Amino acid sequence: MSRALVLTLAAATLACSVWRRTPPPAPPAPALPPAPATRRLVVADVPLHFTPITRPGAGPRSVALGLSLRLGHASDPPDRPGLSALLLGLLRGHDEREGSLAAALADLGGAPQLHISSSGALLATEVPAEHAPAALRALLAAIRRPLDQPGDAAELAAELADITAELAAARARARDDPTTLALAGLRRVSLPPGHPHATSELSSGTWSLEQVREHGQRSLGPAALTIVVAGDADPQALVAAAAPGLAGWSGPADPQGLPALAPAPRRAIHRIARPGLAQAVVVLGRAAAIADDDLATQVAADIVQSALGERLRDDMAATYGVEVSREPARGPGLLRIVTQVDAAAVGRSLGVIADTLARLRRQGLAPGLVARVCVHEALEQLYRRQTDADQLQSLARAHWHALPNARPPPCDAAAVTRSLRSHFALDDLQIVVVGDPSLVDAPLADLDLGPIVDLPAASL
Repeated sequence: MSRALVLTLAAATLACSVWRRTPPPAPPAPALPPAPATRRLVVADVPLHFTPITRPGAGPRSVALGLSLRLGHASDPPDRPGLSALLLGLLRGHDEREGSLAAALADLGGAPQLHISSSGALLATEVPAEHAPAALRALLAAIRRPLDQPGDAAELAAELADITAELAAARARARDDPTTLALAGLRRVSLPPGHPHATSELSSGTWSLEQVREHGQRSLGPAALTIVVAGDADPQALVAAAAPGLAGWSGPADPQGLPALAPAPRRAIHRIARPGLAQAVVVLGRAAAIADDDLATQVAADIVQSALGERLRDDMAATYGVEVSREPARGPGLLRIVTQVDAAAVGRSLGVIADTLARLRRQGLAPGLVARVCVHEALEQLYRRQTDADQLQSLARAHWHALPNARPPPCDAAAVTRSLRSHFALDDLQIVVVGDPSLVDAPLADLDLGPIVDLPAASL
């Protein structure tokens, strides 16, 4: 099931419910597909979440497995941005180091992969099924790597310097991308100053080994860990393999999710100056408490994306595409609308965005068509979890973003309409534009959406 089909169905829903007075009747929607079954085990007080995936045929059996940690960019102390990425990089270790995680996994047919988000991190690998227990032992040994051995201090300091330089080079490359800058700017202006989630992958600093070690002591322990596994594995063998690696480990309590934030009314358009940029990146968004499995909000986002794409791309030929996405979190996540237009069209494009959002929030949606889009979006989410590695990422996100006692709303026309009206009110959406001030400031000022405020790229 391609995403293009999902968005085509969303556009059909929109066309019927917004631009036509009487939508045609829709056939009954099929039932929502069941989510993959996940077994939940416990080893030494650490959860182990396992999704069995078996495939017919005589091909090799594989397993994706990893350590999901509630330790991400938002875990950085306010005055030490980038500290969590340094800690995780040091625990993963350099591939060339003697006895490295990479060397241990290479002997098992795998390689280490480290993914870091705002809310968490995943240290993972994929190996033949018979090597899964040994791979899990290697991952646990890495995450418990001692950083306070006097004899290792010089080697650790040199490794930290290398990792610091690699992260700085990656941030410099990211800063060259106007869309990355715009999203970092949106995060900054959507959240209060000093809020943990206001930091992004662009936030940086140069920190000592002692500072990294202290951060690990404050942030890392079994309470922040869930072992995640997807594939054709023996869960009991994994439990037995994990037990020695977790024995005697203590640490801080599980970090609690931050409370949801009411969206701050927009008071300005924030512009990040990129002189000479022929196009402008336009981002609208807001802080929002969004569960990872909130299907109704995802369908609302699909409908907004389809409507904006139809008007900006098909009618105006102002852009190649529009993306509406969610970033869940344990606390305030982000809802984002992203597009790129000719600088000369930035004013007209924002005006069309404002008009489209107002229409969507005023009009009702055709229940039958919305129900079908809900089903197709659920199928799309299943499609994105076809491989062991994809399912592993899904298990990790569920761990990072879990909100206590949260229950996603049902996916029907009423829930999607509520999401459209609560999440896409223009006055609650912050606006960030990356562009050449000489080309974009005047048309932005003519929109009467707030004064133009310069947001220095160096501050992100």
